[in-house]
Amino acid sequence: MGLRVQLGHGGMKCRCPLPGPADFVVFDAHGVHDVNVDYCDCVGAVAKRIQIMRVGWFPASSDRPKTTFTFEMLDLFHKLTLQGKLTLYDFYNSILHVTDNLQLEKVVVGALSRSYWDFIDLSFSIVTQNSTIPFVYGDISKA
Repeated sequence: MGLRVQLGHGGMKCRCPLPGPADFVVFDAHGVHDVNVDYCDCVGAVAKRIQIMRVGWFPASSDRPKTTFTFEMLDLFHKLTLQGKLTLYDFYNSILHVTDNLQLEKVVVGALSRSYWDFIDLSFSIVTQNSTIPFVYGDISKA
């Protein structure tokens, strides 16, 4: 029951779906969501982290991702950090309050900030080093 997202085929059915972890979580600007995911396990399928990034989510781990952050949420965090000097701790707690204001369910996430900034540095260095590559924000997997 609940939302099920098929990765790897643009949301279309896959002939060889591989169920993702049961405790998969997506952090969005509108809250924290438990989501069921199916990876594409077809011959020649790209890595799981690439399938995740192609739907606009940034995985917290490159090995066995169970937690992701939407690019929209990361962009909002980036803007609030620059303009309002908001800390990651305060932003994280604000997102938790959007979902569960009484905090009946505790969700703990490790070091988002470092991996996010590494990702941003990588994506912009790829664009500036080779200006012939068309860069589409949210689709770094093509670069």
